[in-house]
Amino acid sequence: MCNTSLEGMRVLVTASTRGIGRGIARAAAKCGAHVAINGRSWDSVERALEELEAEGLRLQGIPADLSVTGGAARLVGEAIKVLRGLDGLVYVPPPPPSGGFLEVGIEQWRLLQAPHRGCSGGRERGYKHHG
Repeated sequence: MCNTSLEGMRVLVTASTRGIGRGIARAAAKCGAHVAINGRSWDSVERALEELEAEGLRLQGIPADLSVTGGAARLVGEAIKVLRGLDGLVYVPPPPPSGGFLEVGIEQWRLLQAPHRGCSGGRERGYKHHG
């Protein structure tokens, strides 16, 4: 049961082929949103789509790696195409690196920050295509 109707809303959920992102995408779709899920590879996106469709949900899938330059902007652009606009974006961060806090190298932390820097450009692109 949905507390809030998302009927007709067009929503992109990043990192949504499993875990928290997938749960958010599932809930949004059950509440009436048109949802695009995202993962780094087409295989992971396709697998998630098949499993969600087996639950009676219909979603779109877009593979994109947000850790590479331009990845977020490309993802948002594709979402705008497949959803015919964009009303909402749920950014799910990647999981933390394995190992203890002090054992994680600076390059691993930079990889975690990369999507945050790239999403601002994607967000601005999404604002232009809202409506």
